[in-house]
Order: sequence, then structure tokens, then C-alpha cells
Amino acid sequence: MKKFLFSLLFPFSLSLLFFVSCKNELEITYQMSGDWYADYVVEDSLETADYSRIVQAYHFNSNGTGYWYKFLLPDDSEEPMDVYGGNVDGTFTYTTDKDGSFTILLDKETRGTERTRKLTYADGMMEGTDADGDYTLHRATENQMLWCRYWDETMNGGSNLVGLWLALEDYRDNTVPRMQWAADDKMVVGSINANNQSTMLSVPVVSMADMTFIMNSYVSSLAKDMPVWAATGVNDVNVSYKDNNDASTFFPVPPSLTLQCTVPAAYTTSMYDSRQVINVPMVGYSATRGDTLQLQNLCAAVKVNLSNANEGAVAVDEVVVTSDNYRLNGQIELPDFDGKISSIKPQTSNTKAQRTVSLTFSKEASAVFHIPGGEKRTVFVPVLPTGADNFSVDIRCHSVLPDTVDSHTYNKILSLPAMERNTTQSIDVTL
Repeated sequence: MKKFLFSLLFPFSLSLLFFVSCKNELEITYQMSGDWYADYVVEDSLETADYSRIVQAYHFNSNGTGYWYKFLLPDDSEEPMDVYGGNVDGTFTYTTDKDGSFTILLDKETRGTERTRKLTYADGMMEGTDADGDYTLHRATENQMLWCRYWDETMNGGSNLVGLWLALEDYRDNTVPRMQWAADDKMVVGSINANNQSTMLSVPVVSMADMTFIMNSYVSSLAKDMPVWAATGVNDVNVSYKDNNDASTFFPVPPSLTLQCTVPAAYTTSMYDSRQVINVPMVGYSATRGDTLQLQNLCAAVKVNLSNANEGAVAVDEVVVTSDNYRLNGQIELPDFDGKISSIKPQTSNTKAQRTVSLTFSKEASAVFHIPGGEKRTVFVPVLPTGADNFSVDIRCHSVLPDTVDSHTYNKILSLPAMERNTTQSIDVTL
């Protein structure tokens, strides 16, 4: 799974400037509907401790209602020391004016804050002021609002916060770093109700330190003590379910579930502190929805060990792995899936696209994959299980020197033994 990476303020700006002075209130409300977020530095203290950072977030509905959060955080902490508002305590109504201002009225008194406040909208941002000073709100990411909801439920009496704990199967190769979720990971979760009807949801995953779970508010609609399944890192998920109990059975017979999904041929990935951020294909199933769901790997992995023999740093743009004979991506089917995958049979293919998997690395400045001169890095390419075969690895990269950018392509062909599910094989490439 992805390496945990907490998202700070993500600036958002529209490509067109909206001149609110010529728009009516309905148009302004339409533009402002959705989530808005501010993360800013404030040095202050409560009676018990100091705080140095504030997160505020607003959710505006188009019908003139919404809710608001404000969190006080101490130095170097991802856990707030106090919270104002919330999904329950921070609900409000609002009205808009042609000048782009919003008048907000909280539905009830909230300690330490004014019940009425104003925000001003212009140029794709909102400006506000409270007792802690001025702040600017930008369009929020889904990840930012997920953290606000998590903090809210945790600090405002979230005794029923956890709906389903998640456990990951690590690769058998002990040189592979332990897999972790990222804060912005999502997964598909499904269940069967008492009428044998299927429910499927796309839900975010909460990952903090050693805790990984789905919040109860996202899975509470799934029937308790009925089958539950999940998938992540795959496409085109389809589940068929059969209840094997009938009048001829003397004892309860576990239900049978067939899961179909598509393992991707291409991944967008990045590196974070020498760890790779990639959405690994995994699935899980339990005959009853309990407290924990175990997820298992669908793939093997090719470990591409990159050595930079140059004096200067090299930026890696793409890694492509191709098998001479075996299918590395595409649809797979797990008949009678009971949550335990003993093996996945390798399949051959005459189509090169089915025998190729590519990694494209992020071009964002903070996530570019650099290998310093004389150093080594390893990337993992998820592939479906294969038999022994010849593999080709193509590396597209560029060296970054003062005033010069040179592109390079490297290729390595190597015979590898068979790769079972949840195992790895290595290919060394010198750049």
C-alpha cells in the first residue's frame, strides 16, 4: 500500500477569476458549495498547553446549510488538543450577498467562538477573521476533510469510531519494506444482506501510526454477521454470491463468493523518504463482518534495483517491465473465494500489452524520484504470478545538471525463475 503521507494545505485556484460583484446570490452559492480548508500558524495557548497551528474547515450545502470545524494543534503533532464545532456541534445556516460575503449563523452556541461570523469570497478563495486572527480558505481535498472528520469523531465522543480494522499481508521477502496505508487511500467494500442482496461502497481508509481502519460511519450500513469483502488497487470489481444452504443441508454451509477484478497495467507512483508510494492490488473476504478484515496480495513483484553510476543525480521518469510469455496484468477470477488465496495460476499471453506493466513517477517537485550520484534505490513493480521466463526492464530517466537536462533510456534483459503470488524477484540495472 502507500506510505503514510499527511497532507498539509493544498492551494487551489480556479483558472478563471470570478467577479462576484456582478453575480447574484444563487450563482455565488453554487460556486461556494462544497468543502473549504485552512491550515495556518498561530502561537497561543490554552490553560493546559500551547498550540502553534490551527486547522479550520467549512462544508457548504447549496441549500444554505453546512457545518464547520476548528482544531488547535500543538507543535509537531497530528493530534489536536482541542476542537470547536463539528458535524453535530458546528452546523449552521448561511446567507450570501452580491459583494461575495457570507453571513454564517451557528445552529447553537459553541464555547469560545462567536455564533455569527462573516466570510468573504473572491478569486477562488475565502477570507475570514476570528479571535485567533485572519485566515484564508482554499478548496479542500477529500483527504483533508477525512482528517477533519476523523478528529471530530475522535474528540467529540467517538466511542463508536472504528467500523472495521484492516490487516495487510506483507510480501514474504523480508527485504521488502513493510507495507503501510496512506492517509488518502480508498478501497471498495461490499457486503451481502439477509435477503442476499449485494451492497458496494467506495470508502476512505484511516491510517495513523499502527492504526488502520474504516470509520464506522462508512460501514455501518453493511449488515453485521453477514459476508463482507474488500478490494483495493484493482479495477472493474465484480462479485457474485451464492448461498449454499437449502432444504437438503443438515448443517450450515458457508456461502461461496466469486470475485473478479482487473489488475492494472500502469501505475502512477512516487518516492517518499526512499519508500515507494503505490497502490498494491489486494483483496479480502470474511464470511461474517467482524472487527477485522485481512487483505491479501494478488500479485508478485519485480524488484528493480537501480544504481546511479553518474556523478550527478538522476531523475527517474518511468520503469517498464515486460515478460516474454506471461500475462502480467488484466482480469483475474477467484472462484469460491473464502479470504485465503493459496495460489494464482500463471497464464501466458500473445499480446504484449498484457505482458507489460509500467510505473510512471510523479512530476511534482516534492515527489520527483531522484537517485543521487553513486547511490542505489529500489522500486517494486506489481505483476501477476508467472512461470520462469525472460524479462525486459526499460528505464526512462534524465540527468539534471546546471542549465542542462539530458534524457536517457536504459534496458536490461534477464531470465527470472517462477514468481508465485506474494513473492519477489530482482533485476539490477546500472544507470
